[in-house]
Amino acid sequence: RLSFVRTAHNQQSEMGRKRVAQSLLDLGHVHLQLDRPQIAKEFLREALHITRNLGVASHPSLYAKALDRMGSCHKDLKQFEEAKTMFLEELHFVEQHGFSQ
Repeated sequence: RLSFVRTAHNQQSEMGRKRVAQSLLDLGHVHLQLDRPQIAKEFLREALHITRNLGVASHPSLYAKALDRMGSCHKDLKQFEEAKTMFLEELHFVEQHGFSQ
């Protein structure tokens, strides 16, 4: 897992960091589908971190997906307040940027 984090931080280009963030999102999604929300949370947390550093306005779809999947992860872990926070943040972000996933 840490190798993805190191890869993201070693990427010189924005496109490289975006690809790593997308891969982390995909891995988080797979772990959610396999009913492993605690593992998914680690990947999704890092994807959110990278996406925020890239600039959420530059990558709105990626950021919205990360928020949505992190909300699902919290929901599966029965961390309902955290899930609500993620889903509300996603809703406000999508409304603010005027797009749908």
